[in-house]
Amino acid sequence: MGKLIGVNLSNQQFEAEDVEFINCNLTQSTPFRKQTFKRCKLKGCNLVNCDIDKNDNIIEDCNTTQREIKKENGKIITAFYDQKTRVVINIIEEDEE
Repeated sequence: MGKLIGVNLSNQQFEAEDVEFINCNLTQSTPFRKQTFKRCKLKGCNLVNCDIDKNDNIIEDCNTTQREIKKENGKIITAFYDQKTRVVINIIEEDEE
């Protein structure tokens, strides 16, 4: 099960490398264009100016201005959004409660 590890919530920067998630939904800047990756790796991320390697599904050296966590149907959804690039990344995890 993918988990966010070593996340500093004050500056929203990922310190962990090769964090793996089971379900990631990625919305690119083009409206209505959505991609779903079965396996995602987030590496040292901040989620702004995202350069996404779709072959390996690795997101590196990124930045975000907004971050939101919500629970839906027993799942934890963490959404990262950047107003400049309009990149949205949803990380979906099973709620272990």
